[in-house]
Amino acid sequence: PFLEVNDPGDPSGLETLKDTPPPRLIKSHLPLALLPQTLLDQKVKSAMV
Repeated sequence: PFLEVNDPGDPSGLETLKDTPPPRLIKSHLPLALLPQTLLDQKVKSAMV
């Protein structure tokens, strides 16, 4: 799911992530510095393309 996309009638990316078992894959167009700090405080792996 895209973190920042919320289409009407569909669950938000954040709601979808909460229901997805780990490991999770998050797609985002946001720069790393703009992602939620709570996400960055965890031991996450990131790949920037």
